[in-house]
Amino acid sequence: MLRKVALCITVVTLLSAGCGTIKPDGVPVRESVTTTAGSASVSAVTPKMDAITYSSAQNTQIMQAARQVGISFPFVPSIGLKGTTFKGAAAAEGQGLVLEYSNMSIVESRKELNPETSGGQVVGQKNIQLANRIPARLYELSGIPGSASGEAANLSLRRNNFNIMVKTSSATGAAETVLTEIADSFYAVAGILDQVNDPANAQTIDFVNGWQTGEDYDSRFMLLEAGSLKRNPKQGVLIVKQQTPDGADLSQKQYLTPSRHGPVRVYSFNSFNLTIRAEDGYEWIFNVFDGFRTK
Repeated sequence: MLRKVALCITVVTLLSAGCGTIKPDGVPVRESVTTTAGSASVSAVTPKMDAITYSSAQNTQIMQAARQVGISFPFVPSIGLKGTTFKGAAAAEGQGLVLEYSNMSIVESRKELNPETSGGQVVGQKNIQLANRIPARLYELSGIPGSASGEAANLSLRRNNFNIMVKTSSATGAAETVLTEIADSFYAVAGILDQVNDPANAQTIDFVNGWQTGEDYDSRFMLLEAGSLKRNPKQGVLIVKQQTPDGADLSQKQYLTPSRHGPVRVYSFNSFNLTIRAEDGYEWIFNVFDGFRTK
């Protein structure tokens, strides 16, 4: 009888001491992510993420800079840490395409990229897997000059036969989570091209401008070029291509405008429906998969 009383007292004492909930298999369940270290309460808080938006002018700037370093379809993230804003894009000699944001930078290049940044040194690395089974590597850095903590984290991955490095300006307690979310949100830039680089078709077509899709269909991208026929400048013409990530043509189809109003340009777009405008102001709706549509 005394043994039974002692056992009951022991169980009550253990439960009141905070053992937590016991699952049927006898394994304690942790009910809170907050722990106590000394007198300070420590809690793992994931930083808030926010959408990143790009104007048409910014998309054009990114695409033009990318093409200067041989990247036909550059990638950008759609989310970042809360408050992240896009600052600009540049074609940097020896680096590739450099995208600057308010609290990070992204480098895209056909060459292998060095994770070290701003004088920092790599102190740790980890292989991780992004969405769609894309492999990536997380780098931890220390000794960053000018940084309050002296620490940072970078993430490297490979998309469409070129390398991408996401470089943070400072480290966070959830660097892997943050950088993974940013990398998973990458999409190829869609927008209007101010210039068309198509030497073969330029022999018969005077190009005005173009457009490229931001969607990746089994590693194929859509490109549209607009202008007029050289032999008949009143005849507007569109060239629609499927290309590889390297910019190699997979297929090509030519469309003549239903009526002749002079050279045409891509004026605006909504997904895959483009507004095509002639020099006299006449407009058509053109779908890159189906061709001209009745407005």
